[in-house]
Amino acid sequence: MGTMPFHVEKGVLGLRFDYLTRSPAVRNHVYQRLMSGEDPFHVAGSIRIDGMEDQIINVFLDKKADFVAKLDRLAAVDPTAADPYERRSGEDYFADQARLMQANNDNTGNRNAFAAYWFQHRAAVTDTLRQVLLDAITSGKPHIDFWWECSQEDGEPPTVVLVETPGAAHVYFVTDHGPVEDPNTGTRSPIDPDPAGQQSAGGGHS
Repeated sequence: MGTMPFHVEKGVLGLRFDYLTRSPAVRNHVYQRLMSGEDPFHVAGSIRIDGMEDQIINVFLDKKADFVAKLDRLAAVDPTAADPYERRSGEDYFADQARLMQANNDNTGNRNAFAAYWFQHRAAVTDTLRQVLLDAITSGKPHIDFWWECSQEDGEPPTVVLVETPGAAHVYFVTDHGPVEDPNTGTRSPIDPDPAGQQSAGGGHS
């Protein structure tokens, strides 16, 4: 996709991080572990907060239905005031992920594709990612969101940057154009079952 000079999109992992960091308890949990020097990849795969000690939230591996259920439980044990810009319920998450282009819907195949790229470059971005996340959490901004931006020259290594605006801390995972999918790319297999009582457009193929 080298003909595209600039490209920003919301990926499935970014949306998962959006929803999780809307929880003050998750922000504090992540902050404490990152401050102790933990690898942010390990932290993202093993989030556990008070009131949910019997469950671990794994951003990379939790199936869609499991993640939706954990969001509902998280909102119950760590409630916040209603905010249309900080939607937190599992139902809201399910609806939001379905609005992403198909290559970014929440399914195991899509999550694996995004995660594999970043785990491949884990050593190069770990320290930067840890500092960017700490800066975002301590920015004092009411909102934190996560984006995939393609603005590096082809062949340049990926990085992570923080951009602050008056109301939000924006975390950008920045790559060259190689990892960007054609907008018409469909959902990658395997497909996750939808949560009980909810159905994605297309009969379960988000």
